[in-house]
Amino acid sequence: MLTVPTMFRYMFLVCVLLASATRVSAFFQKAAGAAKISPLTEEALMIYEQKYSFDKQQSKNVSLGQFGMPMKVEYKEDSKRLTDISKQNAKVCFNELVKLYGDERALDMVKFLPICLSFNKDNFGPQLDKFSDKFGLEESKDMVRRNPGLLAVKPTDAEKSDDSTMVFSYIIGYTRPISSVGLPLLLLLLLTPAIESVTGVPIRSTLFGGL
Repeated sequence: MLTVPTMFRYMFLVCVLLASATRVSAFFQKAAGAAKISPLTEEALMIYEQKYSFDKQQSKNVSLGQFGMPMKVEYKEDSKRLTDISKQNAKVCFNELVKLYGDERALDMVKFLPICLSFNKDNFGPQLDKFSDKFGLEESKDMVRRNPGLLAVKPTDAEKSDDSTMVFSYIIGYTRPISSVGLPLLLLLLLTPAIESVTGVPIRSTLFGGL
């Protein structure tokens, strides 16, 4: 027959074992979640690296012609540019896109606008939520796929999106692929959401309002 002290010792031991098992289970679940890396990750990183370098020292000047502006900007040695990211940063960013949009959509966006891997990944989820409130989830995913420049906007700006945002994405999607002659214009269209976010000027609403 078990005495009361012995019973308490057994109960204490059982509680300790249960707590340990819970922690171990949580650890392996977290590890399993962290291990979910898209099989398309390396391809996405390769696309980015072909356009921009992960090594800052290899490129000190950035031609804004890449964004539709025919000029070059020289950066000081300690200056930080939008494209100054590590391969790990780009990897995490791409897999955040995969989590929200799926493998194929995410890779398509990187192919069309590689610099999207240097955008703030913490905005991707809240952005999509705001777009979805306006257009629906699947419609929003397709809209951003057509115009990955929308990944640059803040969630507060995404909340202000209107029908012109959707129309604009179709215009950009329709021009893909495009010749090198029209490439600067297309890149300018792609980055219009980011320009609007920074300047506060409603370019799309003004454009479509005048039509």
